[in-house]
Amino acid sequence: TLYTPESNRNFSYTYLSPSINFSWSRNDIASNYILQVSKDKNFKKPLILNEEISAMRISYNLDEGKYYWRVIASGISEESKISSREQTFNVTKIPRQHPPVLLFPLPESVIQRYEVREHGLTFNWESKKELNAIELIISESSDFKKHYTLQNTDRNYILYKADMKPGYYYWKIRGKDSRGNYTDFSKILRFRVIESDEITLLYPAGGKIYTWQESMSNGILLGWKPIGFKADYKLVISKQKSFNKIDLNKKITSSRFKIRNLKAGTYFWKVSLVDISGDDIIASRISKFQLLENIENPVIVYPPDGRNIDLSGKQSIEFQWIKSKDADYYILELYELKTDKKIFAEKTKKNSFEFKALQSLNQGRYNWRITAVKKSDGEESPGETVEGNFIIQLKTIKPPQFITE
Repeated sequence: TLYTPESNRNFSYTYLSPSINFSWSRNDIASNYILQVSKDKNFKKPLILNEEISAMRISYNLDEGKYYWRVIASGISEESKISSREQTFNVTKIPRQHPPVLLFPLPESVIQRYEVREHGLTFNWESKKELNAIELIISESSDFKKHYTLQNTDRNYILYKADMKPGYYYWKIRGKDSRGNYTDFSKILRFRVIESDEITLLYPAGGKIYTWQESMSNGILLGWKPIGFKADYKLVISKQKSFNKIDLNKKITSSRFKIRNLKAGTYFWKVSLVDISGDDIIASRISKFQLLENIENPVIVYPPDGRNIDLSGKQSIEFQWIKSKDADYYILELYELKTDKKIFAEKTKKNSFEFKALQSLNQGRYNWRITAVKKSDGEESPGETVEGNFIIQLKTIKPPQFITE
């Protein structure tokens, strides 16, 4: 398979004939290759006949004309020779060089202001050997009435580092050859500079609750959306939403971080993009997660899960559970199962609670929850919530029937 020059490729030059790179795919039976380049399709008088090529690439300088080329894979015997299909290309001499093709920034690219200011924006174009200088023009308007000019030599790129205010920008280039002749200007491309967006926190979801066992076995993974270029981030975690007291302040380069060995409690966290000095440039919103206490769960006694309770003649319902080791108190909650409406919530140090407000209950399904809470270092940390469901029934008493004879 012939690779380069591609079929019907056009090369142009003004003073120096261009170097044409010939390349092709490997053939497993070939010991060497024969390259044939000719101006006639039948290759009766090839301009290039190279029979000693062991690699799959070679270059030649060629003058103006239309060319045909092919490669013959040569094996041990004459019969084992295999020829490729021929391809064509053109070399044209022109009075003045065409402007280079613009490569980057791509049309309608969106670029972060911070990226240009801190790392610079690379303007890149197609390389041309006959051009030894390039003039780059950048403007905030398509008519280029107000613009600034950048120049370079012997490279096909310019790194521009500046604080570009948000908005649309237009750019074009022209080249200059060794004799001081300029090309026409290239076509105009447009890109946009925007203020850096805030950092988006991805996981965990705000308010997510982790058990102690989850934290110890898997850790707590924090992640956020990458800013779009190589950058330094600062992760800050605190038990205070004001972040007056910091539990973790870490500079990292990736967009996620796993935490272990945190104490139980509710934590607030945020991520910021920082500059070389460590100062914040942009920051995320504040999110939070909760790590439950390593405490033995209470065990539901009454009403057990699925129990039917007839309130006829009853004055109260006594909720009961087995105590948890190290629990300082319990939070008892009752909800209507269908609507998740909270009926009541109470704190108690006992392992039972007598609920007397039966008038707030109707026939239907209810969910009750019990959570053990431990006090530690002046903070109150809950364990896992244990819950069960029960059904309220009210028997209808039929009026007595009178029998008459």
